[in-house]
Amino acid sequence: MEFTTNRKRITISAILTAVLLVLIVCNIPAFIDQDSKQFQIGWFLLTVVVAGLFGAVTAFRIRFQEEKWEKRVSILLLCCSPIITFGIVEYVNNNVNIFFDFNLANFVMNLLWYYLVYGVIYALTNRIRVTIWISNTLFWLFAIVNYAVTLFRGEPILPWDFMSVGTALSVASNYTFVMTWNVLLATCLMLLWNMVASKLTYVNRSLKANIIGKVAIVSASIVFVTVFYQESTLPKLGLSVYTWRQAQSTHDHGIVLSLAMNTQFLMVDSPEDYSVQQVEAISNQIDTRDFYQVSETSMEQKPNIIAIMNESLADFRQVGDFQTNQELMPFLTNLTENTIKGNLYMSIHGSGTCNSEFEFLTGNSMAFLPSGCRPYQQYITDDTYSLVSTLNDQGYTSLAVHPYYAAGWNRDRVYPLLGFQDFVSMEDFENPEYIREYISDKSSYDKVIDLYEQKDPDERLFLFNVTMQNHGGYLDYSNGFQNTVEILNKPEGQEFPKTEQYLTLIQESDKAFEYLVNYFSQQEEPTIILMFGDHQPTLEDEFYDFLVGPFDQRTFEEQMRSFITPFYIWANYDIPEQTVEHMSANYLSNLLLDVAGLEKTEYNQFLDGIQEQLPVFTAIGYVDNQNNYYRLEDYKNDPVYASLIDSYDMMQYNYLFDPKNRLNSVFTISDQAG
Repeated sequence: MEFTTNRKRITISAILTAVLLVLIVCNIPAFIDQDSKQFQIGWFLLTVVVAGLFGAVTAFRIRFQEEKWEKRVSILLLCCSPIITFGIVEYVNNNVNIFFDFNLANFVMNLLWYYLVYGVIYALTNRIRVTIWISNTLFWLFAIVNYAVTLFRGEPILPWDFMSVGTALSVASNYTFVMTWNVLLATCLMLLWNMVASKLTYVNRSLKANIIGKVAIVSASIVFVTVFYQESTLPKLGLSVYTWRQAQSTHDHGIVLSLAMNTQFLMVDSPEDYSVQQVEAISNQIDTRDFYQVSETSMEQKPNIIAIMNESLADFRQVGDFQTNQELMPFLTNLTENTIKGNLYMSIHGSGTCNSEFEFLTGNSMAFLPSGCRPYQQYITDDTYSLVSTLNDQGYTSLAVHPYYAAGWNRDRVYPLLGFQDFVSMEDFENPEYIREYISDKSSYDKVIDLYEQKDPDERLFLFNVTMQNHGGYLDYSNGFQNTVEILNKPEGQEFPKTEQYLTLIQESDKAFEYLVNYFSQQEEPTIILMFGDHQPTLEDEFYDFLVGPFDQRTFEEQMRSFITPFYIWANYDIPEQTVEHMSANYLSNLLLDVAGLEKTEYNQFLDGIQEQLPVFTAIGYVDNQNNYYRLEDYKNDPVYASLIDSYDMMQYNYLFDPKNRLNSVFTISDQAG
């Protein structure tokens, strides 16, 4: 083995090393431990050393005296690369525990997926160094993106996220990427490994050996994937996805393996024993009584209906006790007259707004769909029955308003399929008020008022408004925004800047809703306004720990509190006041129809029957009418409610996935009348 260099190589090496060292020095705060506030001199020096090694390797050219030794070194480097990359990916995401809490099944299955990727790329390129370059870079990029996604929303990349890239990019600029020494060191290691690989020029030029190798790689890949996706494989190995705790799943199983395990949920299988006859039998037993006996409204008195899904609206007083220097939601707290309010349990936390829309507008539950999926992007592909179509059948004009990009979550395609006749998005707002980088709730409500004032006097309006003001991230001080809320009883040494910005935003939401209610309280036309939060925000983990203790030490009931948002139904005419302690989003449209005194479909009435026994039913768990909490994953063993839940599953499958045999009369007003 011979090492040679020249002035050009040394110059290039010096420039690249200098750039890398400048990057490290500019990110010195990344080496300060957030807990101890101590500078991690050891990690800093190690990163600098790796950067120096990268420069040294760059400066030299390696020549082998015999090709057989270059072949051996090249193959060794290729075989070691998946192991090194596995470590880098987990290290970037601060998940090195997977190596210390050693689990053979986790370790081997992760490595097999890495080897599969390297093998396929090698089969395509027949170049060892190109294979290492491409594979290392792809996995490094995946690690960085996964770290960022987890940082922003609290859960890792899931298979369905690849369909949401446009939506993610549209809001990414409003988050703050936090550089860590893990990212810097892993980047230097990846560059060093790629540079070492670049010194190897060996190519297998034997046609026969190439063909045999490619056949072997493809065959092994097919066998591995086939065995991996067999229903019995993962349970035998003790591997399972924590569908509602994806961050914990990646923590325990590794990032690539968890992603691979989640792909098994890409397809929605029909429920066990599903048949049209079973669905017909269920529909024949539907009780036509309304769950909420709220009001009797004649056809001449149909109210206008405004439904607001307020971005990240949450009341953390339902999670735990804390004190602030200002009252957070004075108007909403004291809103009681002609008001129904309560706690709404959601199926998501921190992100996935469109899933809350889906549950509210359709009455369907995310509980029967793959974890992390996005129905707007995967399942709503043609005309779909919904609250919108139910109101349209009763003479309403249905409009949607969203003060952001129309294409987000495919809304511009999905809303017409749900029955909306027009969609007003960010492009239709003139000179709106911005809070941070988003159009304010007040400007969104101004648009609602404007649309109301444009309608004909005898026209009845259903208007669905999805706000944006409170969207994460919560370290955004653009447009002069300042935090005014301070948490007074923070644990010593802890700061919650994200939480305090979020709470300041909630104050603005409270003021905006007061503005909207004051306007409609002066209008003669009967009008109902519903507002609810789509999910709790992603804030500091330490804030949640402060409120209710570390996640793994919470009871299941306490864990479920992380999925509660408030809802408020107010009318500018007399309705009975009521407080609802437990309800989930899939039932909310039923309550809205009852308050408005409007006709409901048989499916709505079917949901009334489910709600009577299970007032909360989400993708996380369910709560019965005796206030007992159950994990969703255990429902098949539930002797009391398993049959009821199975019937819900069958009805929803018929609704979403069996268009040829769909019982249209169950899901529409018009077909019932016919």
